[in-house]
Amino acid sequence: AALVLSFLVAQQFRTEQEVRRSLRVTSPQIAELAYRMQHAERIRADLEAEVAFLRRRRVAGRMYRARPAASARPSIMPSRE
Repeated sequence: AALVLSFLVAQQFRTEQEVRRSLRVTSPQIAELAYRMQHAERIRADLEAEVAFLRRRRVAGRMYRARPAASARPSIMPSRE
């Protein structure tokens, strides 16, 4: 099992080196890109959580708010006076 694991690690290392050579991207640039992607992912997750919270709040507000009578609702049609 250790032999197989060491072979897989070596293969992964060679593949990573080949990708870096073909892209001509340095390690610091890759690290910066990874950091920016993780940061963007955290921001996206935070925004998704906020949207979910606001949706729940809106639904809860609908449940507790009394619906106005039909005559009390404002008309979207202009009056013909």
